[in-house]
Amino acid sequence: MASPWDSPSTSLWGTLGQASNVAQLVGVDALGLVSMVVQAALAARRHRDACVRLAQHAELMRREATRRPLEQLRGALRRCYELVTACQDCGYLRRLLLGARMADELRAA
Repeated sequence: MASPWDSPSTSLWGTLGQASNVAQLVGVDALGLVSMVVQAALAARRHRDACVRLAQHAELMRREATRRPLEQLRGALRRCYELVTACQDCGYLRRLLLGARMADELRAA
C-alpha cells in the first residue's frame, strides 16, 4: 500500500533535500549564491542606468545649443565649489576678514 508521502511532489522534495545536503557537504551555500546573483543583477541595473545617463549627456554635449551653456554651468559650479572649500579650509579670523569678498565672488559666480 502506497503512503501519501510517495506522491511525485514528495519525491521532488526528497530529491531537493538530498541535493541541498550534497551542496552543504560540498560547501556550496545556496542562500549565499542567491545573494550573489541578486547583487550582480542590481549592479548590472545600476551600470545600465549609468550608461543611459552617460548616453543622454553625450547627446546633449554633441549639440552646440546645449554644449556651451552646460560648459558655462560646469565652470560656474566648479568655481563655487572651489570658493566654498577654500572658505572651509581657512581659519575663523580669515573668514571674518575675507567673508564679504568671498560672498561677492560667490554672487559673481
